[in-house]
Amino acid sequence: MPKVFRTMFEQNGKPRTGDGWCELGVRPPGRIKPNGQPALADVKVNANGDVALNNKGLSAFRSLADLPALASRLVPLHLADKVRGAAGAPDARIWSMGQGAFASGPLTGNLVLHASGGVHGSVCPSIGMPLADFQHELAATQNAWGIDEP
Repeated sequence: MPKVFRTMFEQNGKPRTGDGWCELGVRPPGRIKPNGQPALADVKVNANGDVALNNKGLSAFRSLADLPALASRLVPLHLADKVRGAAGAPDARIWSMGQGAFASGPLTGNLVLHASGGVHGSVCPSIGMPLADFQHELAATQNAWGIDEP
């Protein structure tokens, strides 16, 4: 299983599950921001309600060495003494899961990593499934994640 890293909020010693920013889950399509504009979605859903198999999903990055290359909002503020420019939520943490090289391949029976090049990858469904099932598959990895910070 590839080793992946992700910034997420902590809840009861585990990554917080959900469909919001920095949670263990994907942001669904169809949300509207308070200003009336569409909110960013992590996945597309087809007419049948299944997540599109287009290599999009839960964002992840390849290593702690890549923290300076991430958007500053993804590096928790409590790491500012170690990562120049850190400006993320102070209560977010860096989590990791897996042990192998950051390369495209299976993570679980129904999840795969698509390493898109550079520091970024996406945890995606390996088979067609409804959005709710994909969220459930992601949440089921909660115990596999551990805090992994410099």
